[in-house]
Amino acid sequence: MPQVDPFFREAGTGPGVVCTHANASTSGQWYGLMDLLAPKFHVLAPDSYGSGRSPEWPSDRVIRLRDEVAPIEPVLAKAGSLVALVGHSYGAAVALIAALANPARVRAMALYEPTLFALLDAERPAPNEAEGIRSVVADASIALDAGNRDAAAERFIDYWMGAGAWKQIPEQRKPPIAASVTICGDGRMPCSLNPRL
Repeated sequence: MPQVDPFFREAGTGPGVVCTHANASTSGQWYGLMDLLAPKFHVLAPDSYGSGRSPEWPSDRVIRLRDEVAPIEPVLAKAGSLVALVGHSYGAAVALIAALANPARVRAMALYEPTLFALLDAERPAPNEAEGIRSVVADASIALDAGNRDAAAERFIDYWMGAGAWKQIPEQRKPPIAASVTICGDGRMPCSLNPRL
């Protein structure tokens, strides 16, 4: 697979901090944290595949978390030899896989709500606590197959934020969220809902 360079935001100087964003989000999720950390840290926040200004996943193969680490390697390198990783949701899972791939480069981690559903399956085979996300994936896939990204996004947002949350989002904010819910690889899995490692 060719090297893909992600878009990333950058601020400050000092020890490196790399922030990885949640599903249906972009590196813009980290504006506030970057402002707080920039006086003392070199903060970098990449956009993951198909998010913000980064390219789409360039393969027909189903994307895995380890695939998400490859394009942020240049960002990790730019952050320095010892970095702190900050991640939320899917981004926290990506950060964890990055740390496992090269633990010597990580000096600290702050991971919020990492979505590592495969761990639930490893602990106890399905059906288990991951059934909710499996249902979301199935429903969102049906909506995407029908060409209805808004319905797929609504299912995703309402699952994580509570029933009716999508309807409360201002109309001007919905298109980029809906655009981030896309089909991955085999045509059955929305990228932003991929529960597998």
